[in-house]
Amino acid sequence: MPLFRREAPMPSFNPQTHTVAVRKSICTGEETLGLVENATGRFMDLKKLESDEELRRFCKQAGVAMESVKVIY
Repeated sequence: MPLFRREAPMPSFNPQTHTVAVRKSICTGEETLGLVENATGRFMDLKKLESDEELRRFCKQAGVAMESVKVIY
C-alpha cells in the first residue's frame, strides 16, 4: 500500500471520437470518470472521482468545459 498517491498520466484522446463522461451509480452515488467512444457508445473507465475538484482538475488538463461533460446514470 503506497503512502503517497501519484497522479496517473492523462490518456490522450481525440474529442472528435471520444466524449468525456461521468458515470453515476443510482444506488450509492459513486462517480466514475471516463471516456465514451462516439461510434460505439462504449464507456472506458479512467478513475473513481472522490470530489468535484478532481473533475475540475481533469477538465482543465484535458481542455474540456465542465458543461460539456456527459452524465450517465
